[in-house]
Amino acid sequence: MDHMKRQLSFNQLSEEKTKKLRNELLDELIISSVENLSNELFNEIFDYLDGIDIYQAFSNLNDRFQQLLTSSFILYKIDLNQITSKEKFMVNYTQMKHHIYSIYFQFPVDINQLLTSFTIDSSFNRLQSLVIEDIHPDKLISFLINLNSLPKLFSLNIRTIHTIEVLNNIYQLIFALSKLKHNKLYLYGNECSISIPMAAGKQFSTIEYLDIAHGYTFDELSTLISYTPQLRHLHLSHANQDDSTIETMLPINLDNLTCISMYTNNINFDEFEIFIQNIYSNLKTLDVTFLHQDINFLHAYRWEQLILRYLSQLKKFSLKYYEHKYSIYSGERNQFVSPFWIERKLIFNVEINEYNILYLVCPYSKRWYEYKNFTVDYLKSTQLTIKYVFSGEPADNLFMYIKRILNKVQIYHLNIQQQISIDRLMQIIHLLPDLITLQINSLAF
Repeated sequence: MDHMKRQLSFNQLSEEKTKKLRNELLDELIISSVENLSNELFNEIFDYLDGIDIYQAFSNLNDRFQQLLTSSFILYKIDLNQITSKEKFMVNYTQMKHHIYSIYFQFPVDINQLLTSFTIDSSFNRLQSLVIEDIHPDKLISFLINLNSLPKLFSLNIRTIHTIEVLNNIYQLIFALSKLKHNKLYLYGNECSISIPMAAGKQFSTIEYLDIAHGYTFDELSTLISYTPQLRHLHLSHANQDDSTIETMLPINLDNLTCISMYTNNINFDEFEIFIQNIYSNLKTLDVTFLHQDINFLHAYRWEQLILRYLSQLKKFSLKYYEHKYSIYSGERNQFVSPFWIERKLIFNVEINEYNILYLVCPYSKRWYEYKNFTVDYLKSTQLTIKYVFSGEPADNLFMYIKRILNKVQIYHLNIQQQISIDRLMQIIHLLPDLITLQINSLAF
């Protein structure tokens, strides 16, 4: 019996030793295998990881990784999106700052409190991209002043919920950043003003991509872009303020400008034409979205004339017009099927989503019913997509939307993306006598 116990104990001990030895060998094999990976491969892997996590995980492993983390080709991307990431950053940033490529300050991290503990200055000599959320106006000015010492900063994205009524100093400090190529300023609300002189002499900015996501008048916009002669992309993604002085807008030469994207709800077609006529450029892409303002945006002939006269190099065009309330349409039906639009393979589509009707002019893309060697009939390409209608909404409201659409265009293709009853489907089909194809997501019996 004692012999059996001793044998069992010996076997257990032997098994434990074998297990331990196997784990040690596996650990050595893994470490050996990892260390055999090239620095270039580690650099590619690190590109998908947060810089703070990389530094904490590898900085104390061994000499090889210590040398790797301080080598010239390692760049860290920092994403401060948690309180814990902020704490880790404050512990390690002094050792990392010469290798930081980008920093993203976002909620719930309090950027205003964080900036009292450290300063972004010239020691961040490889910092190229900054995204800042919810910075207080008082902090923003001093923050921008410090950024002027950064030798490689090319992208700056500022978003804040705080009210900033006057943007003069902010834009002047942004334009003074000597290496900046990309800039976005996003402000909640629409009550702000910009009163700076037109650019002159050596005041020009290096910005090539400008995103204005706050209130502006066209006079203010004209002043801002006078500082950006190298501008390539202009993105306007906020409601512009009522501007009765657009007729006095001065012409501006922007030879490098190739793309304008605009999203606004406070402009009519006459004002938009004046804006386009006063931007002398080689525009190749125009993407515009208008909300509930002027039904004249659906007059195809005016678009044809504007493009032919002032946008002769245009290659890509997209128009979205949201009609929220009924607007009287006096134009002809099916305007966007003339040779001008067919030659450019641009078609007219419509979407119904909740209480909104969206009219779109966009490049044609292949559809579900097209087979090999299918010949597209652009004259009969208009599609109505019903994305979502409230289940409790009376059917008559949907039918009224469709009738309003039919005042402007004939519908040949129907795509219903929500469940619909057979009775309602038959009523819709009855309203669309020219229907060729029908696509349904779900049918209720």
